[in-house]
Amino acid sequence: MKKPFHSLSVKESIQELDSSNYGLFENEAQRRLKNIGLNKTEKLSKNFLFLLLQEFSKPFLFLIIFSLIFLVYFNKYVEAYVVAVLGLFYVLFNFIFEFYKNRLLSIYENLIDIQITVIRDGKEKKIPIKELTIGDVVSLKKGDYIPADIRLIESKDLYVDERVITGETVPVKKRADIVLDENTKVENRENILFKGSYIYEGYGKGIVFAVGKNTYIEKNQKLLKKFRKKSQLKSSLITFITIWTVLGLGLLGGYVTYNYLFLNNFNIFKLTELSLTTLIAFLVEGIFLITSLLILRGIFSLKKDKIYIKDLITSEYIPKVEYLVIDKEGILVEDKYKVKEYKGENLYLLLLASALCNNATDVEGNSIDLSIVNWLSQKKFNWKLARNQYKKVKELKDEKLGVEVTVHNLKGRYFIFAKGSIDGIWLLSKNKDEKFLNWYEDLSSKGLKVIAYGYTETDKKPESIKDIRLNFIGFIGLERKVKENLFELINEIKQSDRKIILITEDKLEEAISFAKEIGLYSENDISLTHSKILNYEDKDLYNILERCSVVAEAVPEDKKRIVKILKWKKKSVLVSGRFVDDVNTLQMADVSIVDKNSFESLKNIATVITEDISLSKILELFKMAGELRKKVKNSITYIISSSFLSTAVIGSLYFSKGFILFNILQILWLKLFTVIIPTKGIPFSKFENKYIDIPKKRFIFNISHILDIINTSFFALGLNLALAIYIYIFLSEDKISSTLFLSLSLTNIVLAFQYANN
Repeated sequence: MKKPFHSLSVKESIQELDSSNYGLFENEAQRRLKNIGLNKTEKLSKNFLFLLLQEFSKPFLFLIIFSLIFLVYFNKYVEAYVVAVLGLFYVLFNFIFEFYKNRLLSIYENLIDIQITVIRDGKEKKIPIKELTIGDVVSLKKGDYIPADIRLIESKDLYVDERVITGETVPVKKRADIVLDENTKVENRENILFKGSYIYEGYGKGIVFAVGKNTYIEKNQKLLKKFRKKSQLKSSLITFITIWTVLGLGLLGGYVTYNYLFLNNFNIFKLTELSLTTLIAFLVEGIFLITSLLILRGIFSLKKDKIYIKDLITSEYIPKVEYLVIDKEGILVEDKYKVKEYKGENLYLLLLASALCNNATDVEGNSIDLSIVNWLSQKKFNWKLARNQYKKVKELKDEKLGVEVTVHNLKGRYFIFAKGSIDGIWLLSKNKDEKFLNWYEDLSSKGLKVIAYGYTETDKKPESIKDIRLNFIGFIGLERKVKENLFELINEIKQSDRKIILITEDKLEEAISFAKEIGLYSENDISLTHSKILNYEDKDLYNILERCSVVAEAVPEDKKRIVKILKWKKKSVLVSGRFVDDVNTLQMADVSIVDKNSFESLKNIATVITEDISLSKILELFKMAGELRKKVKNSITYIISSSFLSTAVIGSLYFSKGFILFNILQILWLKLFTVIIPTKGIPFSKFENKYIDIPKKRFIFNISHILDIINTSFFALGLNLALAIYIYIFLSEDKISSTLFLSLSLTNIVLAFQYANN
């Protein structure tokens, strides 16, 4: 038996996988992909042959085959020939729609590809994670999703969140330079990265040793079950089909009993024909195909807005959302900044600090750093030269203080520059002056995002931020463009009885001012800050959240706790994500949304990815999902109502007069051309995306839906039975069959048109 990879050295691992520190050659990677398969666990789409064979397992086709055998046995060759042609038509017609659905699924599977950085041919390149193969060398940084089981070969200050594997809520340190005992428990394998985890901090490089179904998490399905959402639609349809089948069998039992007790007539020909026609009429064929086609059409209707739903089940959860826990940045304001104003004791020091305490280049970096670099260029400040002169030797960060520090060396002295929140810089400063607070108040009152800067010099390199004492330099105020039509969008969401909770790092006064401006915050609303949230127990915090519109000075943990409390109270929640810490918050939410530029770990967890995240796109999601629910409900109502109508007409005349209304050919023609074909056309009706209200928890087979089915069925049944009675009394019994055949055909077509366009 081969030794597990955690008990192999880096060199042994590379040799075992026939790879190198420089990765695979591209042609070798493609060869392995062909032999091993893609790094995927399941495939929604199916191959051509499977689709064709699948058609021969449909209950409706079995009834056609039984009807064919029955007709041949009783020498009805002409009818048998027509039934055979209809059966062939059904197979081909249904196959076309299954093939179309399969094509949509195939396109859907490729809508969003999470990327990973690999080393091939000695160079770094990004590839979709599905193209990752055994022996690939992977480069991983903060925020990256781990898409396979990997043996580390390099690491630097690497911390990984493994809660999906071990349940451990604290990120664990990983090291490449150790070899462990073969019996080391999973949670102690410090040199292994498991699929499903993500990089919380640091950098790592590793070699892939297991992909797809061979990864640890896939072999232990119980780890995945808690994260899998259940489809209420699917379970409801399965329950209905089970009950419906029992009713159908009960109806046949009723025919047999009726013949025995009342007619004393066991004419096998008539009883078999009656049974087959009843089953054909009763069968709700295509109910699963139509619902899946509708879901796919709904999802693809959002492509024009560059909104991508990653999970088919998500479309069921979207319309039920009651709370939106969303970030200000990116959703309500553009994720681009412009330096609008600045204040400082020494302009040169402020420019120098903003250049050195900054990781952006001309084209890469976060939006704040990029905007400051652009401002420096406009000021004719040579920030590139400054970085060359002041060599960066250390970076420090304190999330609680909200401060970032860079340490630079110039001619043997250490120059320390810091940026962050006013509270953090103020706490570390030794030159506190009230004028600095007045400057801050002036900038923040104008709705600007304010960054404070500090500076000091020392002969000794600091080891911790707490060792540093700064001199306040000044502030830079950044302006962001507010997205369009926020007032109208927020009002529309509010009218649908949904609650928006805004999460922002801004100071409370700034956050409330902004929320009032866009119509989110009213007089009766409550606001919270990080410090206030810490003072509340969960049950008390929930009562406050019902009236809270703004959470200011927030950290990622606040968002996580809010979502956790709402879920505890069984509320349906949509949440947006920005930080690595948001991964677990997104996992808890019913619907999670990020943009395409987010961390790969966030994109992997999120259920919705957009090109450019905004409130208008969230509203489009609600409208599409509402429209989709309506169409699914209408389709199911039509299929059941039309099936019940035909069966009830057949049963009513048989039990009242012992009269067999339709022969096999008639009912088959009626079912195929007035129910099955029109049903398949419903998914292609226009998606208007205009329904936004929160629906009932159960949207199919609830009381109103059942009443709708009953009303439709019995109204149509009453009309057709009244027509039958009229013909029987005033015309001739011989004309009942042909007249009702035409009447039912027209009734079904009218119902199909009504439900397709309603």
